[in-house]
Amino acid sequence: MSKMKKLLTISIILNIIFILLSGYLALEKGGLSYIKSKIGIEKPYWYWKNFEHWNIEKSMYEIMPNDSSEIVFVGNSLIYRCNWAELFSNPRIKNRGIEGDNTEGILARLSEITESKPEKIFINTGTNDLALKMPVSEIYINYEKIIDQILETTPATKIYIQNVLPINNSPGRSNDLIIELNKKLEELAFNKSLKYINLHDRFIDEEGNLKQELTIDGLHLNPKGYLLWKQLIENTVND
Repeated sequence: MSKMKKLLTISIILNIIFILLSGYLALEKGGLSYIKSKIGIEKPYWYWKNFEHWNIEKSMYEIMPNDSSEIVFVGNSLIYRCNWAELFSNPRIKNRGIEGDNTEGILARLSEITESKPEKIFINTGTNDLALKMPVSEIYINYEKIIDQILETTPATKIYIQNVLPINNSPGRSNDLIIELNKKLEELAFNKSLKYINLHDRFIDEEGNLKQELTIDGLHLNPKGYLLWKQLIENTVND
């Protein structure tokens, strides 16, 4: 066999190995859906860039007047679905949650949130990033960008990182990955000298899932779940 043929054979073998390895890694991360999501072919209807609801809510928040000493709740549907101001009997609380939002979406609308120079910001996000098959390392980077932008824009604002709640048979998400992400969020809070609020451990059952009595669908909370959430952060909100 000539030298040229040997090199061609080796090249073909290496390419086959690369294709097989790439296919295995993609399969481990979610198969065809993962590949489609990474190259932009397929995104869920609630992905913020294409979600009409996201754009409508962002526009609504932008026309709302800024108040002094705001306490802002930022996040996805878990934030959006609760009337926090009424729950705490505190009109200073502003809900800036949007259904389907993730760390990317929050970064894209963060200037509206920081514009009022809030007294406090409570963040809860990450579960939708995991559902989009984003690696924990990438979510961490986005989360850090959110924190850094808040600190730069409104340094007097107190920031509270609320960790990600567990799920109970919610497609696209994994309690193991949630635990991994929460460890990184706790590390981020420590590195930035921020308050880290551990909601997760009070919402899990003996098997490590979201308690059935606190949820309507394994992901979103019922009134009992929100009352527990209030109990866990009430002193921090009111101090």
